Amino acid sequence: MYMKKILGIVLAGAMLTSCGKVEKYSNDYGSANFLNVVPFSPPPPGSPAVTMRVFEDTLMRTASNLSYRGSTGYLAFSPGTKTIQLRSSADLSTVFAEAISQEFAYNKASTYLVYDTVNNSTGRAKIARLNDTLTLPAAGFVKMRFLPLAKFAPAVDVTLVLTSVTPADSITFFNMGYIGENPTQAELDALSSFRSMPIGNYALRMKFAGTQTLIAAPLSLSAATLTGTGGSTGISSLYIAGTAKEQPLSVGIQRHYP
Repeated sequence: MYMKKILGIVLAGAMLTSCGKVEKYSNDYGSANFLNVVPFSPPPPGSPAVTMRVFEDTLMRTASNLSYRGSTGYLAFSPGTKTIQLRSSADLSTVFAEAISQEFAYNKASTYLVYDTVNNSTGRAKIARLNDTLTLPAAGFVKMRFLPLAKFAPAVDVTLVLTSVTPADSITFFNMGYIGENPTQAELDALSSFRSMPIGNYALRMKFAGTQTLIAAPLSLSAATLTGTGGSTGISSLYIAGTAKEQPLSVGIQRHYP
């Protein structure tokens, strides 16, 4: 069953594009970006999909709904200790994910990953916080990290092959297994880290870890997707999601800057 879901990545098409809106963070505040990869059960025909809103303590911080594979862009948080909640957009009270005692500091940015599925006993999904170091890369480079958020996917080796120059260059993220139920701070720090790579067009090749067996046909990742409208730099997270609640394995990219 899971192999069928894994092979569903082929249906995503040959070109990856960035999803979610991008907003610059402010040096005068702490900042947080929310990426939702909780695959709720597909709604009945004609019914709206389940979406979320972000709350800071009791204050609603997002005016629009956060959908599956959507993101908020960076929201400014005044320094201090906060409780962060992801609540149902339908009633604004049902809590799907919560992070208590969250410290926000000046000139610090984070990404909150809302992942896994909603637990039947607690009614909550998992939430994890990554530290975003948004220092720009050197001229002619972008920064990238890989986030394994597909619950039932096997560990993978993800190679990005630079196809716009000869000879081709590449970087590989090795043995990337699912983030897990309760990742340690060391594991979150490792996932938070970005790697530099030259600006250009890439072929994304995803293999079963430690093998040469492709999970799906290579996907194309354009320089424009990596750099946005500026065309001169960029910081992004590449991730896989799905494999639960009837969702196929799929690839997404969240651009943090510009």
